[in-house]
Amino acid sequence: MLKEAEKYKADDEAKKARVDARNELESYAYTTKNMCSEMQDEEKKQTIIDALDAKIKWLDDNQTASTEEYVSVLAELKAEVSPMLQQVDPANMSGEDNASVPQHDNPANSGPTIEEVD
Repeated sequence: MLKEAEKYKADDEAKKARVDARNELESYAYTTKNMCSEMQDEEKKQTIIDALDAKIKWLDDNQTASTEEYVSVLAELKAEVSPMLQQVDPANMSGEDNASVPQHDNPANSGPTIEEVD
């Protein structure tokens, strides 16, 4: 019985790696899509969602893809979407414009500053 387990160990590890790669791609696509729901720039939002939808469709159409294919598609998706996501200001994702609030007027920063510590 131990010999049988060793025989199938490599096959099991390969299948696990394939499933993990698929899950990572799927998770990235859906998480990013949910994150886009709060974007203010509708044009960028739609561009990102279109790219994500294309990869989600690819996932549905390629159930038996190899680990390498899943990893490659994830890399392509990240390369396509990440630059647009990095241009989005996280403060503006919630619809609030906190950039104009001075630091000294912010209640969260009401502690002493270096200049006040003499």
